[in-house]
Amino acid sequence: MAVLKTNEANCRDCYACVRACPVKAIRVNTGHAEIVPDLCILDGACVEACPQGAKQIEEHLSRTEALLASGATVFTVAPSIAAGFAVHPGVIAAALRRLGAVAVGETAETSGWISRHHREQAEEKGAVVSSSCPAVVNLATRYYVGALPYLAATVSPMIAHGRVIKQVLGEKTHVVFCGPCIAKKGEIAHPAVAGDIDAVLTFDELHALLDKHVPDWTTLEPEPFDRFIVTEDAIADIRHFPLPGGMMKLLGVPEESLQLTTLVITGIEHCKEFFADIPVNGMPAQIVEMMACDGGCIAGPVMSRHEPVYRRQHRLERFAQELVDQPEPRWHPKALRYGDIPLDCSYRDMRLRLPEPGEEEIKAILDSIGKHKPADELNCGACGYKSCRDKAVAVYQGMAEREMCIPHMRNKAESLAEVTIAATPTGVVVVNRNLYVLSVNPAAERMFKCQAADLVGRPLWRLFDPVRVEKVFQTKQPISGVVRYEKQGLVIQEYLAYDAHSDLVIVLSTDITSDVKKQEEYAALREASLERAQEVINKQMRVAQEIAGLLGETTAETKAILTELMHLFSESEGQKHGRS
Repeated sequence: MAVLKTNEANCRDCYACVRACPVKAIRVNTGHAEIVPDLCILDGACVEACPQGAKQIEEHLSRTEALLASGATVFTVAPSIAAGFAVHPGVIAAALRRLGAVAVGETAETSGWISRHHREQAEEKGAVVSSSCPAVVNLATRYYVGALPYLAATVSPMIAHGRVIKQVLGEKTHVVFCGPCIAKKGEIAHPAVAGDIDAVLTFDELHALLDKHVPDWTTLEPEPFDRFIVTEDAIADIRHFPLPGGMMKLLGVPEESLQLTTLVITGIEHCKEFFADIPVNGMPAQIVEMMACDGGCIAGPVMSRHEPVYRRQHRLERFAQELVDQPEPRWHPKALRYGDIPLDCSYRDMRLRLPEPGEEEIKAILDSIGKHKPADELNCGACGYKSCRDKAVAVYQGMAEREMCIPHMRNKAESLAEVTIAATPTGVVVVNRNLYVLSVNPAAERMFKCQAADLVGRPLWRLFDPVRVEKVFQTKQPISGVVRYEKQGLVIQEYLAYDAHSDLVIVLSTDITSDVKKQEEYAALREASLERAQEVINKQMRVAQEIAGLLGETTAETKAILTELMHLFSESEGQKHGRS
């Protein structure tokens, strides 16, 4: 597993990690940032810079729990622990023993040996650069191989202390380092030192380990650290090792006549400048102490940010000077002396060679993002690269995407928005708080029979009544409805919306005049049809009534005649029978 990786689910394509990375070891792929392990120097700048917490550090907590369960485990604690925890470091030593550690040592024990080894190499080679900071070593081996001849062939105090512990307690002893450095997790995996340290816990991981397994550990009484080496160096001096110039306190001079010139450089950018310069101009001092973190180890990316660096330094220095009323150190009977373990190491060229584009390739990439001439190259740095050309090189190498150019993408988005607004059949009028027209699209020009040039920058009343726009500015709530423009002979379906980001009102107008006219014509036709139908019905009723009247009169007459005929027939029959 890589020491550092990106959680894509949390990555928000802000390029903060690209901007922060001093060696541009971040590849942006489909909008997400990926850390390239072979380019990464593990300085942790991306972890500190990521606003979304998307950078994940390789976890050694479960590995440590497994080591504790499987056998003898020793913790070696960096002196900067005094700056990383609010409790006394002795409390942490006590808590780790409650956790099951067979011993708890101070990594700083070997600091004197490491400084002495640097001095011997400086005397032999003429000048050396310190090699205790793994991020600095990564920087040299992966980017500034011209400085490798000057890099001290000396392991770090962490590796040295791991070797000491395993020689004193046996090779099967598990050693866990606790410190403030991400790069230490990568250092222990290097083949030359593999096995010297079994796990590396950041202070956050250490805190989590103790919280999980040792309830109320902060209330324990401080206990002394175990001592595994015999040294004449003062505790105050070895505990200063994480601070800038800490190595210089331990250099020592074997003869008064020998004076070593020294130089201290902190901060990765200063380290880059130095490594680029020394192959050209040579070493400016016999021993150069280099630290990737500006302010030393107590200012690293995984140190607490709840207090300023100077307070952390004050706490460490107070711990360094703590000699009075301190319990006697726990000396191991087999404690080692200088020379009992190997401190040498070697370095090699570990550069990852990426393809280099020619001028034509660079120009083609720049053209593709709208940078056709030098004046178009803003070099704003928003993408994370110092210049547009550097970004173009990264695109060619597969480390960046064209879309990372924020000004270009903004212009492209604005251009697309303009094309979209210009093409839409809906009228668009943009108005500012002073009720001045800022924009009129072609559809609105056609609709209101006006020219944008005559309206932009002029009061809205020249186009239409601003009362509705004023209301939207006041309430910040949208309004919709049908509005008649009698003068223009228009009926408009209007929607007015407030844009809080730009403090503007956008008026969207759809011409529904023809639809309304058709509806009105249909309504008039329907009304006329209804009136005609009513007339027909009325006429029919009159005819029916007249027919009914006529039928009534005829029926009465018929009845009278028939009645009379029947009467006559009756009389005629009576007379006939009477004569008989």
